[in-house]
Amino acid sequence: MAFLFYNFPPAIIFLGDTGSMFIGFILATISLMGTQKFETTAIMIAPLLALSFPIFETLVSMVRRYFRGVPIFSGDNLHTHHRLLGKGYSQPRVVLTLYAVALSLAVAAVMPSAFPADPIWLWFSGVLYATTLLTIAWVAGYLRPIAFRAAYERRRQNKTYQALKRYAELSLKYSGCPVKIDLLTALCRHELQLHYIELRRSDNGLLIAFSGHENGEESRATAEDLVVKSSDMQDILIRYEFELAPDDDRRQDISFCLASIFDQVQLEKK
Repeated sequence: MAFLFYNFPPAIIFLGDTGSMFIGFILATISLMGTQKFETTAIMIAPLLALSFPIFETLVSMVRRYFRGVPIFSGDNLHTHHRLLGKGYSQPRVVLTLYAVALSLAVAAVMPSAFPADPIWLWFSGVLYATTLLTIAWVAGYLRPIAFRAAYERRRQNKTYQALKRYAELSLKYSGCPVKIDLLTALCRHELQLHYIELRRSDNGLLIAFSGHENGEESRATAEDLVVKSSDMQDILIRYEFELAPDDDRRQDISFCLASIFDQVQLEKK
């Protein structure tokens, strides 16, 4: 409770490895307590039910990334708290919402053993458990029909990006005559539907490759900057501009795709 007091926004203490390992140790120890079969089963299941939200978040993230067509262990900013913030929730409101979810799941976990042995409490516990998870899934937008359609379209789009990355990897590493970096830059501009894309050395600003409108044209609001390290550990500044203003999902996917491609480039030192 003291930790939660100082962790509430604006937080001055954050949970690190030591805190999370301590919590995991306590939960593992509690699950070993009990002598009777019923007690053992209940004590082993209760932590799983109480921790349903982080388990739910992990599974949903893996499924979401699979349907997006990206590696399931890649990072993103599409978790439940990000979605709630995107809906206009303030940080304290997001925290309180997730507190309520965790508390409801904890109550559902301990209710069967805390109340008299009556089937009605088991039913009530199950209803509370299912309702809590379905409610947060709906509020976060996981169960909306439009979310499924968007995920399907995004998966098709990311399949193209994955194919482009595989082609770049084969061309840069395994081909006897690897594709030139300017041709690869032009291919990225075409396949990713960019207005222009340019590569420069971060240390001296020297232009490496360029594809698109005439260099020096004034950039629009859809311009992005990305810095990656080449395979020989040199910083490359990638500046690109979208043809049309993208949503956050496409912006993130294209950034990930470009970083995955050009961190395989090997530059000549000049």
